[in-house]
Amino acid sequence: MSRVQFAKKMIQFLIDHSYCKLNQFFPCTSCSKNQIPLYTESVEILLQFIEANNYGNLILPERVTTSSGAVLILIFKHFVIKIFNTQKTWYKVSTILSKLKHSNNIVSIKKAISKKKFHAISTEKLIPIVHHDQYGAHLIKKFDHNLVLKLYRDISKALSDIHMIGYQQGDCTWDNIGIIGENFVLFDFNCANPLKSYNKSSDVPQLIKSSVFNLGHNNSHYTEEKTYEFLAKLNKSNFMDGIQLYNNIMYK
Repeated sequence: MSRVQFAKKMIQFLIDHSYCKLNQFFPCTSCSKNQIPLYTESVEILLQFIEANNYGNLILPERVTTSSGAVLILIFKHFVIKIFNTQKTWYKVSTILSKLKHSNNIVSIKKAISKKKFHAISTEKLIPIVHHDQYGAHLIKKFDHNLVLKLYRDISKALSDIHMIGYQQGDCTWDNIGIIGENFVLFDFNCANPLKSYNKSSDVPQLIKSSVFNLGHNNSHYTEEKTYEFLAKLNKSNFMDGIQLYNNIMYK
């Protein structure tokens, strides 16, 4: 298959499997419903970026999704490419992840590129703990008390790491927590913003609220009473940031 033929195949795949307006990410022939991209320089840069992440080989994604319509997410077998519709968001996310690339509890950035109105990063692949389908949201594991404690140790460490560099994640819910190996990891930093001195971060209250919701609605048969008591105590503690949360629960 020629390079042009593969490019057209990639374009058709994006049309068939994405639900956002592709003209936000690639030049299009028109503003029609299908938003058909041309084989332009931006598409060629995408092909080069795939090759850079896949040992010089071109492959199609396994699936395509989006984050609030502002990020086009291409999920491959061993890596993920996120294409941003603005350079500003790309720069913020790539900068944060580059500073946190040695954290075991934050998804690792592999490569980043911003060229000719094409702004993308690649990251390691993870398994989200919340799965969404036509029937609603489901947890991929049965969360007993010990697993909840494991999640809190890992994600409080992630929040501690990001708060240490002066940012908050901005949308710290279970929808943005995944698993890589034995670790829970935090991902999706599109909503990240500077953490102002002496101001309480919204990350910890969001995490606790999301925990109560998911354990109550999607895990009710397995959630133990001591888990609800644990979350209630955390909520009353009124932690300022992930550093305080991590120091409180790291030995539980």
